[in-house]
Amino acid sequence: MGVIKKAMLGIFILMSALSLFREFQDFGFKTGLLLSALFLLSTAFLWQWASGRLPQLGKLHAVMVMMALTLVFLGTIDYAMADSFNVDLLEVIRTTMVHSPWFYVATFTGAGIKVFFWHWLFSGVRQKNAEHTAAG
Repeated sequence: MGVIKKAMLGIFILMSALSLFREFQDFGFKTGLLLSALFLLSTAFLWQWASGRLPQLGKLHAVMVMMALTLVFLGTIDYAMADSFNVDLLEVIRTTMVHSPWFYVATFTGAGIKVFFWHWLFSGVRQKNAEHTAAG
């Protein structure tokens, strides 16, 4: 992986990690911890998949895994909002769908874009791993 790709990956991970601090402030320690665990899980999955260590999973499968993790992430945020405002979870989801449906669309679209971004970032690493596996 080239220096520019490493810098892009570092900036991407740093920005994602820094955004978690807001979640800790907004929703408290337990929710922040759960969201941090989801972030680490998704990052570890993308790292393994994009580097070629999960060859049985194609891009579509990786997108589906990321969308499932995104669904859990959004559900956690919606649940925390419902708890914070002392309202029903379905009311939070309905209000978000009515007033900001693009939030959900953008979040799920972002999950798919992440897969292709990580695939591109790790293209050289994947080739080296494939060559190393073929030679061994």
